[in-house]
Amino acid sequence: MKTLSSPAALSAKDLTQLTSAVMKTAQSNAQATLNLISDLAKKPCPPANLKALQECEKVFRMAVNSFDIVSREVSEDAQTANYDVHLLAPAANDCINAMKAANLQAPQIETANLDLQLFSNMGFEMTSKMD
Repeated sequence: MKTLSSPAALSAKDLTQLTSAVMKTAQSNAQATLNLISDLAKKPCPPANLKALQECEKVFRMAVNSFDIVSREVSEDAQTANYDVHLLAPAANDCINAMKAANLQAPQIETANLDLQLFSNMGFEMTSKMD
């Protein structure tokens, strides 16, 4: 709900502008998570944890880039935006599985993975409503 209450979302005049606003919020959230993961990866930790953090870093770097692209391309090619945003939900599973394999407990990253899936699903549903 917070995402849909942002000034950009509230001032959106159509679905395209709303989708772009939501994707920009998603990008900002993914960037904050990427920063967190990068900071954690710089601290001493077991090799398995480092490997998991590196996988999550890769996932969230891709998410930042993809949400940025989708926020811009939605007004030009909703079908491509739909495809691009749809790929992000399964990508979160790569981070989730890496964390499980390493037995890495990081509640902020776990929540961010759920948010990544949610934003991906929101973007997919929103772009699928466009012509």
